[in-house]
Amino acid sequence: TEEILKNNANMAQTVYDNYFIGPEPPQSAKLVVTPGYQKVKLTWDNQAESSVDPLTSMADFKGYKIYRSTDMGQTWGTLVTNPDGSLGPDFIPIAMFQKENPEDILPHTFIDHNLINGIEYWYSVVSFDAGDTSVPIEPLQTAYGRPGEDINCAFAYPRTDPAGYYPPS
Repeated sequence: TEEILKNNANMAQTVYDNYFIGPEPPQSAKLVVTPGYQKVKLTWDNQAESSVDPLTSMADFKGYKIYRSTDMGQTWGTLVTNPDGSLGPDFIPIAMFQKENPEDILPHTFIDHNLINGIEYWYSVVSFDAGDTSVPIEPLQTAYGRPGEDINCAFAYPRTDPAGYYPPS
C-alpha cells in the first residue's frame, strides 16, 4: 500500500541521515538453567535493560519473552496467528514480562513445571524493545539463539533428585 511505501522511504531516509546506523534490538540476556524434578528453573541477568538503541539514542527496552523448544530449536512453540489469518513469523512465548512504566521492576527468574524427566528442553530468553512510532520502527527482539553459541539460549534435562537430597529451605 501507499502507507507502507511511505514508511519504508522515511525509514531509508532516517538510516541514511544517521550514517547508515539502523535500529537494534536490546542486548541479549545471559541465561542459566537449572534442572530439577519435572521442572527447569531459568534465571537471567538484567544487562538488556540498559540497552540504548543506536538509531534513536533511547533506552527503549520493554521486556522479556520466554520460549521453549522440544525439537532442538527448529520451532519455539506455536506460531502466532496474525490479524489476517496468516501464521508467524514469531512464536507464542510460554511467559512474557514487560514494563508498563519505566520504573517497573521485572522478574529475572521463571520455573517451567510439569515437564517430563529425561527429555531435552531448549530455552530462550528474548529481549524486546518498544519500537519507535516517530521513525516508524516496529518493536525489535533478539534472536532465539542456540545453546553453547548464544548467551540467551540453553538446554536442560529435567531429572529426579539424588537420593537423600533435600532442597534448601
